[in-house]
Amino acid sequence: MAGLAYPLFSSTIGDIPLAAQNTAFPTFFPTGTTNPKSTALTTVGAGTITAAAIVAGVTLRSGSTSAFTDTTDTAANIIAAAIGVPIGASWTYYYVNNTVALATLAAGSGVTLTGAVPVPPNTSATFIVTYTGAGAVSIVLVDMSYFPHSGTFQANTTGGTGNAVTVANAAVTATSIIDITLKTVGGTVSPNGPYINTITPGTGFTVVNTAGDTSTYSYTIVG
Repeated sequence: MAGLAYPLFSSTIGDIPLAAQNTAFPTFFPTGTTNPKSTALTTVGAGTITAAAIVAGVTLRSGSTSAFTDTTDTAANIIAAAIGVPIGASWTYYYVNNTVALATLAAGSGVTLTGAVPVPPNTSATFIVTYTGAGAVSIVLVDMSYFPHSGTFQANTTGGTGNAVTVANAAVTATSIIDITLKTVGGTVSPNGPYINTITPGTGFTVVNTAGDTSTYSYTIVG
């Protein structure tokens, strides 16, 4: 989760401090807000987001290479895992999709999931989890951010055939946006610039440029 993230959207909730008692806002308790702990979810295909992971604060998702659905644990299990937490208490939960595939989140029994749009690859989704009542938990999406990946390549020197260059980067997905900018001039810079020729999710992409351009280019992968 470390590093720069590009926000997709933000709520107006902001950072709500811990409260000593219930107010107009839900009480927040420390487990998921001041000392989150990560839990790995590596299932290939559909998985279960355990109550322990939701209470600990972070799920790090990996494993899948095609679109999948993860379902939350039941409200009863989440409440049981949140030992000593009163009705009305809330905490922050992060779901980090480190796969190259689209993740759809679904609610387990007793859980109300709001605003849980599919979570794109290389993206972190932030939720507010609230113990709303007996046997009931709400999970509300409040923010989503991309984790960009970047690197460099030199035109017309490695991989591919002809003027194509193969760029290896496992973070690329079928829906990635790849921005390319000139870093260091070499040879004769193409007036049209290099362009993406093919994308292989989870492997990398190929770039085509004109002959004679041996410049070094920087790239950033978003999504």
